[in-house]
Amino acid sequence: MNVLQEVFTYVLNMSLTASYVVVGVMLVRLLFKKAPRIFMYVLWSAVFFRLVCPVSFTSDLSFFNLVNLDMAQNTGITEYLQYDTAGMPGPAADKGAGSIGDTMNDGYAGLQAEENAGMNSGQTMLGVLSVIWLAGIIVLFFYSVISYVRVKRKLRTATRVKDNIFETDTIDTAFICGFIKPEIYVPVGVSDADMTYIVAHEQIHIKRFDYLIKPFAFLVLIIHWFNPLVWVSFALLSRDIEMSCDESVIRDMGMKAKTGYSGSLLSLAAKKSIPVTGSPLAFGESDVKARIKNILNYRKPAFWVLAAAAIVCCVAVVGLVSNPKVPFDLEKTKAQAMLFTSGEQDLLKVGETAFEHYYSSFMGEDVPEEYRITGYKLNKVALLAGDEKEFCVRIESDYSTTGLYFMSANGSFKPTDAGYECEGNYSEFRIKSLGNDEYQIVSIGTGGGGQGLEPGVEQYLNIIMSSPRESSNPQDYIDAHKQEYRAILALDTEALPYLFREFEKGGQTGLKGHIMESLCRTILGGEDIKYASTDPQDWYDTFKAHIQKIADLNSLEWVKENCPKASLVLVTANQADEVVTLPDFIYDGVDEVEKLVYATETDKYSDPKRGFTVVAPRIFGSYEEGEQLKVFVTTYSATYKLQDHVLSQQGGSVVPAAITYIKGNDGRYILKDYEQARDGADFAESIRKFCTMPVSGSEIAGLADQILDHYGDYEDIRTLHRENLIQHLKAHQQNNVTLYSPSV
Repeated sequence: MNVLQEVFTYVLNMSLTASYVVVGVMLVRLLFKKAPRIFMYVLWSAVFFRLVCPVSFTSDLSFFNLVNLDMAQNTGITEYLQYDTAGMPGPAADKGAGSIGDTMNDGYAGLQAEENAGMNSGQTMLGVLSVIWLAGIIVLFFYSVISYVRVKRKLRTATRVKDNIFETDTIDTAFICGFIKPEIYVPVGVSDADMTYIVAHEQIHIKRFDYLIKPFAFLVLIIHWFNPLVWVSFALLSRDIEMSCDESVIRDMGMKAKTGYSGSLLSLAAKKSIPVTGSPLAFGESDVKARIKNILNYRKPAFWVLAAAAIVCCVAVVGLVSNPKVPFDLEKTKAQAMLFTSGEQDLLKVGETAFEHYYSSFMGEDVPEEYRITGYKLNKVALLAGDEKEFCVRIESDYSTTGLYFMSANGSFKPTDAGYECEGNYSEFRIKSLGNDEYQIVSIGTGGGGQGLEPGVEQYLNIIMSSPRESSNPQDYIDAHKQEYRAILALDTEALPYLFREFEKGGQTGLKGHIMESLCRTILGGEDIKYASTDPQDWYDTFKAHIQKIADLNSLEWVKENCPKASLVLVTANQADEVVTLPDFIYDGVDEVEKLVYATETDKYSDPKRGFTVVAPRIFGSYEEGEQLKVFVTTYSATYKLQDHVLSQQGGSVVPAAITYIKGNDGRYILKDYEQARDGADFAESIRKFCTMPVSGSEIAGLADQILDHYGDYEDIRTLHRENLIQHLKAHQQNNVTLYSPSV
């Protein structure tokens, strides 16, 4: 049912667009009153195009520049009605918790949409209408087929006169019948003079493939049967086909033939019109009076009339079939980028689809350079947490862009001749299932995306252990769920703490223990011990004792440096349950300006509820004017949580800023103004605006370029940040800490 509703929505949108085009064709037809009917005939191709094709190209000549046309961004699809407005969840996104340098997420706030609890009245109505629409198609189609079969039966006794011309006493007027080998049928008793006109008329139909065009146009009419303007268009098209054919006969035979031709048309006009659903083209099918009047008034047009009509006709068709050049809508593009479909069951594959869909949404010439992605490459995807309902994946990728919008604090970001390249970018995509293979990217960030979700390792382990229940061989369970097994292996060192904690509970001698042992030993690789264990718990206990012995003989730092994966067993074994509360980092240097900056930036980014904050500023210059001091800085900040001897990054950013201080009565500087670089398209311009003197406001030459160039490669403050973090941990006697933060 959902497929039917979705198709019906597409047809409705095409039909509504075509309705505008029908009106446009009727207006243009007013200009062609004295022009050959062939031009009116050609104009209907624009309506036909809109009725069968949901997408189109863009043009400045588009007729829809005069109409408020709602077009899906970068797709060329017109959308008056959206399938999701009938009960499906709309696009939604929000900020990822603690994203670092995520310049994309500010515009997402407020776009979060509520998921519908069930089918609402709009969806019910759409379901009913779509069934009625389908029923109408079926009725009209079978009526047409039956009508055509009845006509064919009447022609079985026809006698060949010559070539493809037949005569029969079962019809009242001449017409063409047949799709592959069209044949001309005339009633018995037609005079030789009338036969000449009839055959000439029908042969032009065959030459122009009208015998195929008109039936196909009727099939399109069947699909859009609910639109009265389409019925009007088909009637006018039928008349234009006949009048254009009449004019061709007169043009070929000469103006003297108008009287005889009109007489033949009048004498052979059907007393009862052949149903249009039968598809044949009849010599006197309809509107004989208008056709005769058109024939008698026909004059061979001058060359300039033909040329002008051809130009107007071409321009009109282009204008009617093309879409307007819609201004780029960043919010709409982001909203569309956050919704995607995937038939995959593997969450890693769904994550890949999410990544590719998001970045591809910003590709193409229609996207302004400041937002355009020119290329991307997925290097690695891993499940961090969650299940098939909602989960978070870690994405490692490279990408190239022509603007500053996608500048990130992750990876190596450097300028190129064509724009910028980022290598080793890290991001967390939190993805929610909407049902029916529909997904929503809830957030994109660099930390905290999996908050509130169950660990991905546990979810995959449960799947692996689910079948085959009749087997007692652990390898059979692994073989039955290779994707889930490989997904845990892909987490590498991020999976080990969970696995070790499960072993720390003891008693892991069953199926789960065997699978965990296989995972641990595979991830450890060369850091594992060569030991034939009696059961999984025995292996773990022996392995832990071995690593502890090495640490006793050398040191834990030595083990971390030489056996980084194996060292996690000691960290896990000795971890505590509570979170260690540390204060924010404090600068202990002597430089007064740096003291001011460190204090200001720490105060700005401090978030005690989430952990402690460490900042690392790069000062580009300080300018004193009057009683004011203005400092220009780019600061790398991050907030951390320390729990169980494991340090995890909760959020952070890399942001240029201009900080203005004013001197107080006691001679000390106090904060007056804080100007931060804006996200997105205004990033570079906002920096140029605040690179001015504190009092006079005069521009500081070259400063903005210096800040922007540094933002492309800020390895210096990344290094400084790491040094400040290590110094801070040592100052608070936190020496046995393992850092899990891909972004630091």
